[in-house]
Amino acid sequence: MPKTATPTLKIRALSHVDQFDDVTADDIEEARQSLSLTPSEMAAALDWSARKYSRVLDAARETEAVSRDFALAVRGLVEVSGERYGKPADVVDDVVDDGEFLDGRTFETIFRDHCDAEGGWSAEVAPHLLRLLAERAALGAGSISYGEAATTLEERGLTHRVWPRTAYGRPLGLICKALLDLGEKTGARIPLISVIVTKAGGDPSDGIDGLLKAYLKLHVSKPLREEKIARLRTDRAAIIQELQNEALQYRHWPGVVRALLGQKK
Repeated sequence: MPKTATPTLKIRALSHVDQFDDVTADDIEEARQSLSLTPSEMAAALDWSARKYSRVLDAARETEAVSRDFALAVRGLVEVSGERYGKPADVVDDVVDDGEFLDGRTFETIFRDHCDAEGGWSAEVAPHLLRLLAERAALGAGSISYGEAATTLEERGLTHRVWPRTAYGRPLGLICKALLDLGEKTGARIPLISVIVTKAGGDPSDGIDGLLKAYLKLHVSKPLREEKIARLRTDRAAIIQELQNEALQYRHWPGVVRALLGQKK
């Protein structure tokens, strides 16, 4: 749970609009820390890229002040700090999970078997990545880029830096396979949450398409299934958007995390 901003926080204590012309980069960072946000999460909350956030702060350190609009935007985040900005991924089980999904059963061997088969870094990061994506979907935060997902996990101390960022395609594939197996074993239609991870252009990598076809074959009946699979070739952006919306609107991600990874101790 994010920390609540206190009256001693400088940016919250400002009372006149002209005072926002004197907000410094350090004041912004103080506000970020009070919200328990990593730099990349702060950037996302402002609808910026992590690179833009870093660049603007660097420029502000040279000029000794940030722009008024930037300061006011951060003040706005502080004012709504009661919302779940920066909620840690490792407590996503508490967001919605009431223990009723799949009657509270767990299927930890499914995820563990895929991790054992994959091995290495991908197996190590996959549980953290699943929790991050489930957190994002549960909180209605929308899609996330490879770079943003990687940076968030790194800043939380959950993994080391890897390059290129598209290396995350392997643990994302592992997650998809585990979700497919869980859906097949239980009969539950569980969207492939990895589809919300995108390249810089806004679409997921083509490497997910085979897994999306498997998902459609498992959960969609003919002839609609064939029509949707064909659209992956002829109208990929539209069908991807549809599958992303399904994943983001799904209400049982905390339960899915519990079912695959077990209850947090």
